[in-house]
Amino acid sequence: MQLVNSILRLFESDNKKNLRDYCTSLLVEKDFGYEERLQNLYQKLLKKGDFAVDIGAHSGRHAFPLANTVGDKGRVVAFEVQDNLAQHILYTATNYDLKNISVEIFALSNYIGESEFTIATDRLEESGLKARSSYNGATETELIKVSVKTLDVYDFNDLKFIKIDTEGAEYDVLKGSKETIIRNSPVIAFEFGESSYNAYGVDPLETFDFFTRLNYQVLSIFGDILERDSFGEASREQKYWDYVACLKDDLVVVQSILKNYQKI
Repeated sequence: MQLVNSILRLFESDNKKNLRDYCTSLLVEKDFGYEERLQNLYQKLLKKGDFAVDIGAHSGRHAFPLANTVGDKGRVVAFEVQDNLAQHILYTATNYDLKNISVEIFALSNYIGESEFTIATDRLEESGLKARSSYNGATETELIKVSVKTLDVYDFNDLKFIKIDTEGAEYDVLKGSKETIIRNSPVIAFEFGESSYNAYGVDPLETFDFFTRLNYQVLSIFGDILERDSFGEASREQKYWDYVACLKDDLVVVQSILKNYQKI
């Protein structure tokens, strides 16, 4: 029995090392560095034992570093409505022996029910509840039926961080998460650009006002504090793509992390 336990501990140690190495490799900056800056933020912000949610997890680009960051006593819930991607996350979690990550195969929005979902078959990461007006490359599309929920129905507590990447549905997700946000005051990272949100008829100023009413401050992924007009302009020009919102009480810490990012 002692030998078996030793082998199991060695196997677990190798899995954790492999996961750490994988997460470190993701920090090597590519393109504009948005994903790497986002990962740097939550790795410095979250502690062991924390709880985070990844909405629009795709293949787990952020779900796995989040799970590695919060550790065995922490928890990550990944929302991914495309079944093949959700199964990939579960399979990879098993390979890393990760027991702190679960997957919910639902679309999130501001209502509960069913909806059509447009899969961009050649650009799966650009799939969403509505077809985009333009894609970042040639793709065929396919319509499927999916179940839709709000984050609020989960009644989560002690939630420290929310990441949202839902190809234009971010504001609807936020509206369906209002009570969760009020109850938990998490830091929120979200993608936001006109080429994706215009399919949903979103007014970026309404999105900014949503955060203002909750006493949240909106920043760019580079740590720039944005006011109402500058946020609207940036989203229409797609100047940043990634944004972070936090309680004004948390602004100093969050902005410091974003401003002091060092690329690898």
